Amino acid sequence: MDFKNGQAAITLPPWTNTYGQAKLEVIVYGADGKTMRTFTETLQRILPQPQEIKAHPNGYFTCNGQWLFPIVPFDMCCEDMLQEMYTYAQNGITLIRHNYNTVVKDGLEALDMAQRCGIKLCFYIGFPHTMSEISFYKERLEKAYPPEVREHPAFFGYFIADEPLWGGIPHPIFKEVQTIHQQFDPAHPTWINAAPRNEISELKPYAASCDIYGVDIYPVPWPNNHSGLDDKMLTACGKYAQRMVEIVNGRKPIINWLQGFSWHEFGDDRWNPANPKPYPTLMQSRFMAFDTLLNGGTGYGVYGLRHALHNEFIEEIFQVTRELNGMSRLFVLGKRLPDLKTTTPNLKVAAIEYDGKSYYFIMNLTDQPLQGAVAEGETAPDGLHDYASGVAVDFKNLELGPWGVLTCGSELPPSINPIPPAIPELAAKGSPFPEKIRMAYEESKRPSYDGDAAWIWDATSVASGAQCVVYKAVEVDDIAQDAFAFIAADDAFELYVNGQFVAKNNGWAIMNKIDIKPFLKKGTNHIAIRGMDKGGLPCGVLAELQIEGRKIISDTSWLTTPLEAETTELPPSEKLVAGNPAKIIAPYGGGVWRKRVKIH
Repeated sequence: MDFKNGQAAITLPPWTNTYGQAKLEVIVYGADGKTMRTFTETLQRILPQPQEIKAHPNGYFTCNGQWLFPIVPFDMCCEDMLQEMYTYAQNGITLIRHNYNTVVKDGLEALDMAQRCGIKLCFYIGFPHTMSEISFYKERLEKAYPPEVREHPAFFGYFIADEPLWGGIPHPIFKEVQTIHQQFDPAHPTWINAAPRNEISELKPYAASCDIYGVDIYPVPWPNNHSGLDDKMLTACGKYAQRMVEIVNGRKPIINWLQGFSWHEFGDDRWNPANPKPYPTLMQSRFMAFDTLLNGGTGYGVYGLRHALHNEFIEEIFQVTRELNGMSRLFVLGKRLPDLKTTTPNLKVAAIEYDGKSYYFIMNLTDQPLQGAVAEGETAPDGLHDYASGVAVDFKNLELGPWGVLTCGSELPPSINPIPPAIPELAAKGSPFPEKIRMAYEESKRPSYDGDAAWIWDATSVASGAQCVVYKAVEVDDIAQDAFAFIAADDAFELYVNGQFVAKNNGWAIMNKIDIKPFLKKGTNHIAIRGMDKGGLPCGVLAELQIEGRKIISDTSWLTTPLEAETTELPPSEKLVAGNPAKIIAPYGGGVWRKRVKIH
């Protein structure tokens, strides 16, 4: 066979099986006839599926034949999930990464909401952290994704892991996970995201173990050490896109997560009016997006809207998502042309051709005002106006502000993923983000837990997506006294006292103060807390009981029992009494939780 540009076509004999796998042995010979390399690949025959997400050589996907330009927030954060999905969809967003608690009913409910809003969901359920967890992961995958989930038209695929190499998770685990997914559901892609660290050679095995790869990069304010490259400026976004393309050899979609928050929001003084809160400006957010897409990115991911405390910033991000949606056909189906030469290296003029027409992206690659022009000899079109501002664009006299971006050209073709029709009853409610911010402010004023309880879990089931019961037998003499349970869990809990359901909640940062006096009896009382991890370690339950003037804190004296995720009823108290001594995941104040738990 003949190779052209490093590629060669292979004709295979007819497939004898209707479904399954076959081994393909490849021997590469040099011009002298000597063997240069021999390798074996496993080919899998994939029959047509009711819902198919296919990657194409241009790095984009079709969903049952319809092109998708991924515009993706990292997760959802508002109390009203339907309203949040609708708000995203109406602002040009096409896909959401969503934490899935593996309860099929909840997953289908979320997918139905997404379908109603005209958006797709990429589910995250966590990943095995050791080889010994692989079989558990496979079982959990099969239970969490029955045909009604996989065949739902709003289901896009599987977000597998965020920054696994940086987190110290060995890459062979993800090779096994990818094999499981290819056998279980070859019609939906897997996705791994990298940290902006490590060497290309270290990252390649992780990229080889997924269908979508990317990196997160948050460079505002600059220069910013979040970038592991020499470039600490906003231009690191484009360089990281190029780096990801190199890692996947230009053969896989690249979706990078860009900054949707202020770094100051992670500080204890985030509500201090004197805190400058340097959010990316609208122009900086536009620059990061276009710099990524024009350097090999095949989608726009935005991380951190759950942390954003200013609705004005969120609305600016939505300006970016609507703008990108309006240009999506150019990125998906357009042909990238060589950049136009300019009079200064800090002025970039990129060009895309679509349907015989040209479109231009003019960028100031610095944080200072810039003047420049298209170099002599280059074709400089006349009579064009910036799409965003309407200002005339003179290619012979270009003036841009810091990180400025101008876009111009022929009339834009229709979006490849038009914004869905409005739903009147949801449109009338408006964006849920102002209420999310108000609730976050109210939350900041609540008292913090400052006790001595520890985060505990069952020692035999410290795994992503696991569940367990933590149990304590408590003697009570005077049931007339007040009695409270203070409980938080990563990620959710249900409280039972003497077999009766009392309360439940989600979110490790919320410690519920629960009145348990009505449920107590004189003598031995059985306190059982069902802890549920919803994907991604760590997992833990933090508890303090205040009964008869005593403080009974979660520690190794509590007993634990592992649970199957589908278990609806707790084991009887006689089984809980025979449980394992609890494992301390971290004392309060330690671990990723630190001292950030608020009492409700």
